[in-house]
Amino acid sequence: MKKRKHLIVGISTFLVVAIILLFFIPTPNIIFPGQATAGQIYEDNNITCRLSDDDTQKCIEIFAGKWCYIDSPACGFDENVYLQIGISKFLPACDGCAIVKSGNKYFTLTKGERKTLDGILKKYGIKFPCV
Repeated sequence: MKKRKHLIVGISTFLVVAIILLFFIPTPNIIFPGQATAGQIYEDNNITCRLSDDDTQKCIEIFAGKWCYIDSPACGFDENVYLQIGISKFLPACDGCAIVKSGNKYFTLTKGERKTLDGILKKYGIKFPCV
């Protein structure tokens, strides 16, 4: 009976720790290679376009290696203002803040990276801030 009780406590503890690690510990931002598309369907803009191979590679270099974390940033995000690389969808903050939403997590860009990203997207008519 005691062994069973210890086993249940051990399994419960393991599950609690696993859940904490899954939701609260930063995870690497994984990018699946593929062609990038960007969109800004917001107020007077109705843009959906494919990025060039060079611009796609620059975006992958900016996003690769970033660690995602759960947060509640004050930045505004919109599903209609996005950059999609392969099957990964990224939502840059609409107010120009250096935070990008990926799924239900976030990662931070440097000011230079954000400026580069904005410059790439501006070539396709996508401008920030857009709130």
